Amino acid sequence: MFRFWHELKQNPIYLRETGRWGEPNPFFATLNRYSPFIILGTLLLTMCSCGSNFSAFGSGDNSQLAAFWILICLPNLLLQALTWVGIIVVPALTAPAVAEEMKRGSWEILRLTPMPTWQILVAKMLGSLARLKIWWPLLIASVLQAMGAALGLLTAISNFEEGISAALWALILAITLLIRPWAEIGFAAVVGITISTWAHSARTALAGSYTAVVAMKMINTSLLWGGLGFALGVEDYNDGFVVFLNVAPTATYVIVSLLIGLVLLQRANYLDMGHQIIAE
Repeated sequence: MFRFWHELKQNPIYLRETGRWGEPNPFFATLNRYSPFIILGTLLLTMCSCGSNFSAFGSGDNSQLAAFWILICLPNLLLQALTWVGIIVVPALTAPAVAEEMKRGSWEILRLTPMPTWQILVAKMLGSLARLKIWWPLLIASVLQAMGAALGLLTAISNFEEGISAALWALILAITLLIRPWAEIGFAAVVGITISTWAHSARTALAGSYTAVVAMKMINTSLLWGGLGFALGVEDYNDGFVVFLNVAPTATYVIVSLLIGLVLLQRANYLDMGHQIIAE
C-alpha cells in the first residue's frame, strides 16, 4: 500500500489531475467560484433541530444538553455539510475526467503510456479527489460523530443489556458512522469516472453522474430501510433497529460502489483491447 501511494505521488497523470500542471478542470473551476455559496447552502441543509436553542443549554440542568450538542450535534452538522460538499463537487471532478480528454484529443496519447488503462483511470480519479480540501476536516468530524453516537448508544442501552452486548452494538454503530460519509463520496467518485468512460461528452457524463448520485441519495435512505425493517420484524430489537438503520444504507453504498468498481475494471480491460471511446 505504501509503495502504491509513493508511486501515485509521482504519477504524471495524478499530478496533472491535482492541478500541478496542465489545463484546469473547467467544471470544477466554475464550482470553485461559487464554493462559498455551496458551503452556506450545505450548512443550511444540515442544520439540526437543537441548533436554534443552543443558548439555553449552558446553565443549570441543561448542562447535559450542552454536552449532547458538543458530542453529537456539532460533529453531525459539520460532517453532513462536508459530505454534501463532497457529493456536489466530486462528480464535477471525476465525470469529465475521460470525456474531456476525448474532447481535447489527448486520450489516445495517454493510452500510449506504459500504464494499463485501469491505472490511468485510478490516477485520474484519485488526482481529481486530491483537489478537494475537505479530507482532514471530514476525518476529524466523522471520528467525533462516531465516538459521540457510540457513547450515546452505549449509555442509553447499558442499563438494559449486558455489557458485552451494549459494547458490541456501540462498536458497530461507531464503525458505520465513521464509514458512511466516505462511502457516499466514494460512490459519487466511482460513478463519475465510470460514466465518463462511456459518455460522448463531459456534459453528458456530468448529467448521468448527478442523476445517479441523486437517485441513490433519495432511494438509499433510513426511511426505506426502516420500512423494510418493520416488515422483517427488526424493530422488535430496539437497539439493533437503531444500528440497522445506519448499517443498511452504509453497506448499500459500499456494495454498490464495489460493483461499479468491477464494472470500471471491465471497462478498462475492454479499452485495453484496442476499443476506442466514441466522442462527439
